[in-house]
Amino acid sequence: MRKLRVLLLPLSLCLLLVSCITYEDVEMLGLEDIKMKEFSTSGVEAIVSMKVKNPNNYKISIVNSDLDLFINGSKLGKAVIKDKIVIKKDRTEVYSFTVGAKPSGGILGSLLSMAFSKNVKVGVKGKVKARAFMVSKSFDVDVEQNVSL
Repeated sequence: MRKLRVLLLPLSLCLLLVSCITYEDVEMLGLEDIKMKEFSTSGVEAIVSMKVKNPNNYKISIVNSDLDLFINGSKLGKAVIKDKIVIKKDRTEVYSFTVGAKPSGGILGSLLSMAFSKNVKVGVKGKVKARAFMVSKSFDVDVEQNVSL
């Protein structure tokens, strides 16, 4: 019985603390900039700057992503966020991070034709998983912007 009390006390405290945490959705207020670092047949790498509002009184870390990268409306491949992103608490700020993708089959020809154009429409769609404390939540990402090459 004593062992049960020893286990229940920390568990009760954890539940009490977690239940006191209120969560408001993080808002993506817009795409500020996309700069192409690499644009070749081996892959695409871009620095994305996005304005994000975190109304919560705690920081949130991006821990995982399942994103698709689109070039001129055609799916290029799976995109990976290469940087660790920590969204600061109670703040609206522009965050810059690197996104990379390797082309999937059948897109190499259109990549070559896009290499000669001045502007390309870049889009990212999918889900991003964020974590604060021991609680995680996924949210949708759907952004698109014209980029000068």
